[in-house]
Amino acid sequence: MQKDICSVVMDPLKRVKLSVEEYVLLKALIFSNSVYIDDICISDRILLQRESERYSKILLHHLQAKMGILSGAKKFADITSLFSSLSKASQQMRQMHVFYQCTLQLENRNAPFIDEVMFV
Repeated sequence: MQKDICSVVMDPLKRVKLSVEEYVLLKALIFSNSVYIDDICISDRILLQRESERYSKILLHHLQAKMGILSGAKKFADITSLFSSLSKASQQMRQMHVFYQCTLQLENRNAPFIDEVMFV
């Protein structure tokens, strides 16, 4: 199962061949995407949406300046298509964490940081 999760994440990332700048902007897009956060107030959701749109525009303009209008737009579409792969992997990692918690009874050895990160 862990190998499957890694391949779900790494295979698409390798295929798209992200530069460091593109990777950083992708991370910013993921962190500012409020779709994955359930319990936030509307003003925070709006703020995150604005930031997500801003990072999205920065990434698109960066790619188009680097590769040309059409090629940049195509790579932008390839990069944004990674969201589903990454969210699927994230969900699988959460499930694996819960499974390990239950089956191995790790409550005595768990790290609060891991629980906080897994259930953001």
